Parts: sequence; structure tokens; C-alpha cells
Amino acid sequence: MNPLSTIAPVALVIALGAWLRARGHYAEAFFRDANRLTYWIGLPAMLFREVAAAPLRESWAGRLVVVLLAATLATGLAAGVLARMLRLPPARAGALITASFRGNIAYAGLPIILFALGAAAPGGRPWAAIASLCLGPLVVFYNVACVLLCAALTHGRGAGARTLLRDVAGNPLILACAAGLAFSFGGLPLPAAAARTLKIVGDLALPLALLGLGASLDLAQLRRVRAPATAAALMKVFFCPLAGWALARWMGLGPEETLIALIYLATPSAISLFVMSAPLGIDEQVTGAAIMLSTLLSAAPLALVLALFGPA
Repeated sequence: MNPLSTIAPVALVIALGAWLRARGHYAEAFFRDANRLTYWIGLPAMLFREVAAAPLRESWAGRLVVVLLAATLATGLAAGVLARMLRLPPARAGALITASFRGNIAYAGLPIILFALGAAAPGGRPWAAIASLCLGPLVVFYNVACVLLCAALTHGRGAGARTLLRDVAGNPLILACAAGLAFSFGGLPLPAAAARTLKIVGDLALPLALLGLGASLDLAQLRRVRAPATAAALMKVFFCPLAGWALARWMGLGPEETLIALIYLATPSAISLFVMSAPLGIDEQVTGAAIMLSTLLSAAPLALVLALFGPA
């Protein structure tokens, strides 16, 4: 699969948002309200549905999930060291770290994996199901890690633990993941009407987030945040898959499992991060620039992963 077929639509919708804002078709307040709708309604609906539908009690993708989570954690820690070296303020440090490890796994990673492995199913194993199974733990980890990290950074040293825990516990993304986990581990089926409603509402998240990202772009601001945004993008699409490759070799993953892990880890920074940035108190411009840069840069590592590890 040509990764450009996944990346190009993302870039084009971002460009559409920038054009709509520049032409004055929609006021800034419209995009601000759209971001709030996405954060409080669209993203929670999407997360709950994805986590609730994932059979998380199954353990046959355990080593693959461990590699994905360990590589993500290693990237986040390395990004934290880098942010400290750059002496970034908390809001920019949070943007650099979260954009370094949180990937666009559902909208970029999974379609590429399904194209590469879904039809052939080499080795007789259900690779499409295995790849889909990984989404649940990753989605939960991404959101819990982002909320905890950003809350810790932006509350400052004077904030009490009670305030921090209250904000984390009341976060809509955490609540959606927790409810999804309860459904998944409890084996509770989603009624068809509820699943379809959640899909319709959750499908609002991606287009609204992309349009809002494009509308927020400010070239003058982008030049001022070039260093942290570039660092985040390079960490996401190069360091993260390299860490995953090293861990996959150490864990003895097979070629198909390695391919799944590296595609997920080489995806660009998640679009949903931009919607989360303002409510979580991290720098919107650094986040937006990192998403754009990582989206453009990710074509090279994704193509390399497919060439080296994809089925012949």
C-alpha cells in the first residue's frame, strides 16, 4: 500500500480548514466550538466504541501489545528528556512529549495493516483481527498517559493531589475509556442501535479535528515553535519505530507481528491531540505543527517498513 494514499487526504482536509478560515467563510468561534464538540462528544463516543468492541480479555496478542506499549513508553521518556534539555515551558513540553508518542493508529495505521496483511493472512493466523485487537490497549494507554502527563505539567508544583486527581477522573476521555473497558472485560454486547449511534457521533471527530487544525495554523507562530514541533515529529516517525524494532527483535516477534508493530509506531502524531491540546493546557501551535510535520514525514518510514517487512 502506498502510504501517500492515507496521508494525502489528511493533508488536504487540513488545507481545506486553513482555506475556509482565510477566506472568512467561518468565524474563529465556529472552529473553537467545533473543537469543543469533538473533545466532549465526538472523541469520547469514538473511544468508548473502539475500546468496548475490542476483545481485551484475549491474550494471544500479548507479546505484540507489550512491544507497542514499551516502545511508546520509551519514546515518551526520551521526549521528556529532550524537552528538559531544550528548557521548554510546561505547555510546550507537554505538546512535544504527547506528539512524540501518540500515533494516528486507527485512521492511518490500521488501514495500512489491513491492506498489507488482511487479504493474504500469511501464516494462517487472523492478522487483521490481531491488529485490531491491539487498538484497545493502545487507545487506553494513549489517553490515560496524555491526561496524566498534561495534568501533572500544567497544574504546577503548588497544586494539590486532590485537584489533580479530580481533573483526571472527570476527563471525558478517561471516562470513555473506563466505560469501554467495563464493557469489554464484562463481555457486555453493545445494542445495535447504540453501536450505530456511537459510530455516527464518533465519526464527527476526525473531519472536525482536521478542519480545526487547518483553521488554527498561523505561519508566524509556526516559525516560533519550529524547534519543539520538529523534534516531536522526528521522535514520532523515526525514534518510535526504531525503539519498536529493537524491542521486537528482543522479544522474538515474527515478521507479521513486527510489521504490525512498526506500522503502528511509524504513524504520524494523532489528529485528536490537537483537539485535546487546549482543554489539557498544552501548546496548540506546537501540537498542530508537530501533527503536520509528522504527517508529511511519515511517508518515508512507512514505505520503508512495508518494503522491508511486508509480505512478498
